[in-house]
Amino acid sequence: MIITSTKNDHIKYLKLLQSKSKLRLEENCFVAEGTREMQIALSNGIEVLKVYINTSIYEGVLDFKDEVEVIEISEKVYRHIAYRSSTEGIIGICKTPSHRLTDVNLTTPNHHTIQFGRYFFNQNCNRY
Repeated sequence: MIITSTKNDHIKYLKLLQSKSKLRLEENCFVAEGTREMQIALSNGIEVLKVYINTSIYEGVLDFKDEVEVIEISEKVYRHIAYRSSTEGIIGICKTPSHRLTDVNLTTPNHHTIQFGRYFFNQNCNRY
């Protein structure tokens, strides 16, 4: 399936996510545009929910899980949803990682460090 209309419900939802921070908070997701941003998300274990690709622009190869919905879009639709002028033809909706205090891991090998997500902090709150 190729989406060719900017009036498509997928495209309307994506545009709303891009413009409404309240919706992003409610839906617990964010929009990542470009190959580099998608690679950063994947390498950090961020769950990718949907990917919109324009095959006439996109030349990269990213390894998505089978359950990720990949939707092909026309160049006209891509130009409508792209918020940067120089991107590589790929936009994804990703799940926002949790940053709650309950996610802090206090059981670390060194009692002077605290782990928060993938970051470690020493007793002076310096990240390393």
